[in-house]
Amino acid sequence: MGDRDEDCLEGSMKLASLLDGAGVKHEVRIVEGMEHDYPDGLRDDVSALMSR
Repeated sequence: MGDRDEDCLEGSMKLASLLDGAGVKHEVRIVEGMEHDYPDGLRDDVSALMSR
């Protein structure tokens, strides 16, 4: 998600905090300068994460 995402950033960070508190492994990536959009290379990032 982007650091300028006015739609989802706040809620996503709250969810990440709840996951931390519950001990759930997760990863949050914040893309500097991006709004509510998909980052370049998303397909490759998802493929890499799924192969872990």
